[in-house]
Amino acid sequence: MQVVHEYLWYLAYGRPDTGIENVDFDKVHHYNNESSWKTYLPPVPSHPNYGKGWVQVGDAAVILPLSILAQFHRYTYKVDGLERYLADSNKRDILVRHLPHKMRELLLHKRKYLFSLMEVIERLCFMGLVTLSRQKATSSCLPKEEEMVYVHRNASFLDTRISNRSYMEISSNMTYDKIELTLDEFEDVGKYWIRLKDICLMTPLGNRRNG
Repeated sequence: MQVVHEYLWYLAYGRPDTGIENVDFDKVHHYNNESSWKTYLPPVPSHPNYGKGWVQVGDAAVILPLSILAQFHRYTYKVDGLERYLADSNKRDILVRHLPHKMRELLLHKRKYLFSLMEVIERLCFMGLVTLSRQKATSSCLPKEEEMVYVHRNASFLDTRISNRSYMEISSNMTYDKIELTLDEFEDVGKYWIRLKDICLMTPLGNRRNG
């Protein structure tokens, strides 16, 4: 989930203005000097009825770097060249759309990756990190690519490290500190996940046995 959250946040807020226009998106182009999945990401189009912070699922899906895709979607069949690309620091962050045709066909087969992406986005919704637009709630037939996602810049969770041992319920007789973070910079997103993982590792919750 973290990598998808970081990816959406970067598309919504973090991408610097490169001044590059009218680029052929079917060709590999460097947009960022950083050696990471950000390197080849082109700008996403704006949508007239939505302001800053909104990202269309289709826009995010069509420019997915291979290294991002490989972290949220698993393949039950062999994709020739996949492991070789992922092991190559110069190739692992290439956009899926720029991969060899046969490899791209296998990676995007039946759009199953899109279902995986939406599943992660919905989990991020439950965490209060993103919100799907109202059109999602009013139209169950809306194509996944057309759904809009708002990426929040404020996040919070409870510090449950003082809780009694339990599996799915917090202790009703306890008052938990609320940890609130503002995600103004890309680094803040990483800090959020570090804090959250620390709580998850140390909390007594998640135990099936109370003894």
